[in-house]
Amino acid sequence: MGNELKGAVRAGKERHEGKILLETSELIFRGTDYRLKIAFGEMRDVKAENGELVVETKDGVNAFEVGAHAEKWRDKILHPKSRAEKLGVKAGTRVRLLGEFEADFVKEVRAAKASSFRPPIQQTLPTLFSHWAARARWLRSENTPRR
Repeated sequence: MGNELKGAVRAGKERHEGKILLETSELIFRGTDYRLKIAFGEMRDVKAENGELVVETKDGVNAFEVGAHAEKWRDKILHPKSRAEKLGVKAGTRVRLLGEFEADFVKEVRAAKASSFRPPIQQTLPTLFSHWAARARWLRSENTPRR
């Protein structure tokens, strides 16, 4: 995700100014005198109210002053993109998987409704996901320059 804003956070009765970052799986605040990192999994409730992103955790409530971005950030936290979505796989995308992949990744590709899942090798496809090593995945697309 990588969204970043200058803003403030209210934690209890204190207010701190600094940078607010919305990352892939966490919300981060970096101020001169206060720092905070909240993983999405730690969030009990997330609301957008009057330009504030209000996040409740087991430790309390924090109100991030993000202005007009509050609704959009709330939606990104509550409905994060899957890996397949981040890679541009959507309905109708022609995809080939070569090798062994995590079951969750295969489910994400299927859920994205890719048009070809494990087609014959002779068929040309615009997107290829290949598993070469334990955790390495390589993406080759028709748009990727060849060396």
